[in-house]
Parts: sequence; C-alpha cells; structure tokens
Amino acid sequence: MKHPVLFLFSIGYLLIFFLKLDSIPMIAMDEGWNAFYAYDQFGNNPYHLSSTIQYKLFFFYYILLSGWMKLFGTSLFVVRSLSVVLGLAGIIGLYQLFKQITQNKLVITAGLLTFLTTNIVVVTFRWGRPEGMVLILLIWSLYFLVKAVQNNQPKQLFWFGLLLGVMVLTHPYSGIVVLAALLILWRFPLTPFFSYRYVIYGGSAVLSFILIKGLIFNLDYLQTHFISHMTSRISINKESHHLLDNFIYFWQSYTLGMKRVY
Repeated sequence: MKHPVLFLFSIGYLLIFFLKLDSIPMIAMDEGWNAFYAYDQFGNNPYHLSSTIQYKLFFFYYILLSGWMKLFGTSLFVVRSLSVVLGLAGIIGLYQLFKQITQNKLVITAGLLTFLTTNIVVVTFRWGRPEGMVLILLIWSLYFLVKAVQNNQPKQLFWFGLLLGVMVLTHPYSGIVVLAALLILWRFPLTPFFSYRYVIYGGSAVLSFILIKGLIFNLDYLQTHFISHMTSRISINKESHHLLDNFIYFWQSYTLGMKRVY
C-alpha cells in the first residue's frame, strides 16, 4: 500500500465522523437556512427566502448541497453527511501538505491526529454549514503555495489564487483569510517577483465571475438586500444590537468567534 497512514486515517475518520451523525436532532439555526436555500435550487421551496445576498453570490457550498440532496433526499443526516464526505478531501489535502513539508511519518501522523481531534474540526465536519468547505479549500490552497515555494514552481500559484477565490465564493467572510494570505505572501522567496502574477490570474478568474453575476444578473438584488444587510450589521444608531453593544458584550456573546479565529 502506497499511503498506509492516509488510508488508515481516512477509514477511521469516516467511521467515527459518520457515527450517530443525526442522533442529536438539535439543529443549528444556519443549518436550517442552508438546507432551505439548497432545496430552493430545485425550484420547490415554498418559502420566500431572500434575506441575504450571500446565497445569491456566494453559492458554491449551496450548489454542492443542492446536488447532494437531489441524489440522496432531504434529511438531517443527508445534509450533515455532505460535510463529512467533504472533510475527507480536507484530510487528503492535509496529508499532501505534510508530505510536501516533511517525510517524517511520526510528524505526519501526529499532525493528522491533532487535526482530527481538534474540537472545532469535529464540529465543522459534522454539521450542515459551509465552514468545512472553507477549511478544505484553505488546506489545498496552502498545499499549492508550499509546492510553489519549495519546488520553485510559480505556476502552482495559479491554483493557490484560484482556490482562495473559490473559498470566497463559498463564504464572503473568507475574504479576511485572503487578505491575510496576501499580506504574508511577499515574504516568500519566489523569483522573479512577477511570479506572483499567477496568484492574480487565479483569483481574478473567480472575482470576475462574482462581479459579472452580481452586476449583471443580480444587480437589483444586490442594490436592495446587500446594502440593507450590511448597514443593519454596522449601524450605531439602532436601538438594539448596534455596533457599540457588540463591542461591549463581545466576550459574553461571541466567544465562539475567538475559537474560530484560533
């Protein structure tokens, strides 16, 4: 067997993460919204769900979930099982990333074990939300970045930029990760400097798609819902849940955000 460590971790992951996937029927609020919007891709959703621009422009996860539900039906298990299956792609990507950095099997095993037993990873790959897809795309983008640097293959940066773009297409808040990646990218010893244009090529392919879809096909929706959605989140004049309250009660109300950053 060529990759016994990867094989054992993959089998163990699937057996454990599929175990009692829907035994606790407590559904996070966004899981319901995500399933509704994915179901709407069939044109069968009787509810009017147009509260946010995210599902119109940043739809990559919802297209995948829509096809998954089309194949296997609509249930809590089916919705969550997509994240489990996608998580397998994350494990393969992480294994390849470790192999690119080191050939020490002990280090690779410890790295995979640490990843799979991390609290936030267990949660992310066992619920019906797009964060798992974001993590998978980030892992693979880092793989191509490391490959480009170590092997001096700047063309690999195209895939780095493309996957970062698809990550934003999955969830708009991923744009923060893109900014972080660009801030540290200039520190890598790639020559010549124009090698970094491949990052722009890859990222621009997705960015152009988002702009074309938003400005041509969803312009009315963008003007009506996106602006109101953003202003409602940052307004300091609202009587409740305004920006100042969010700062004052940050620790009590959003400590989960700190765990996500970690």
